Amino acid sequence: MEATRAKDRGTTLYNLLELSGILCSAGKAGTARKLVETYAAASDMTILYPTLPTLSAELFFADYTAELMDVMERGLRYGDAKILWVAESNDASLLVTWNTRHYQDKTSLPVMIPAECLEKNL
Repeated sequence: MEATRAKDRGTTLYNLLELSGILCSAGKAGTARKLVETYAAASDMTILYPTLPTLSAELFFADYTAELMDVMERGLRYGDAKILWVAESNDASLLVTWNTRHYQDKTSLPVMIPAECLEKNL
């Protein structure tokens, strides 16, 4: 994280909540809550949210489902599809993940592990 501090960075809300869930299931709920609070207040890290201009629960569900189905139809599971959908809809320049194989040949975004990103100075 320190090596990328001077760069524009972001994470999807889903990445943040997935990490928090892992911490909670490991008995570290306090650490998980602190992580969410830290990211919410951070000025050097953007949280990326889904963009769905809807007026009702029915329209939200229709838009959310349709957009996620478009991404899942590329061969992604729901959790990975949510992350990619938000990254793409926010015009991310690349996707950094430990699970590169989940996204291989399923996006036009460059996908790399953190060490590779640092090595390429991105």
